[in-house]
Amino acid sequence: MSLSITVLDSLAGALTRLPRLPQIQVIIPNPFAPQARPQQAATEQQKTLREKLQEYINNAVDAAPLIPTGLLEGLLRAVPKKKVSHRRKRNRQLQGDKQLKLLNNLNRCPSCGHIKRSHTLCMHCVEQIKSIWRTEAKLSEKEPFKQELDPVDQKLIYPGKRESPYEKQMNNKKEWLERRQRTFELNRKESK
Repeated sequence: MSLSITVLDSLAGALTRLPRLPQIQVIIPNPFAPQARPQQAATEQQKTLREKLQEYINNAVDAAPLIPTGLLEGLLRAVPKKKVSHRRKRNRQLQGDKQLKLLNNLNRCPSCGHIKRSHTLCMHCVEQIKSIWRTEAKLSEKEPFKQELDPVDQKLIYPGKRESPYEKQMNNKKEWLERRQRTFELNRKESK
């Protein structure tokens, strides 16, 4: 008890000996501030808005706060403090496990001899099979069934598009479209 009193007395004596600085207040007038009358009306409106918001908050029983108090502080401080060095960035982006790996499972295709991955199809053979299937599909395509009709009936059933004289003229491009003349071929034997 006596020890605590002596410590408090010594602290009180030290605090009284420290010089106290006066508190400085500087008031700068704002030339852009609204005048007194509109300001009073604005404060009345603000009071009503504040009262409305307070009522809304009081009435909302299970309303959670929009932003938790501790979350915003952590987000504001979660920024990098220093620039990441070139070495660290390259190490992160170009690690050994992120680079191309050597393929040790390569074999030759038994049918064509091209190099392929083991336990997979040879892409050269696959392309050959695709081309064969395409040619067979083209050959097997049937022409659409065409009805044999009289010319009069055909004009009635399939009237088709009638071209105007201007469209007929535009379709004949050789008459109106000028093309650049082709250059003469150079024979190397004659030029020597």
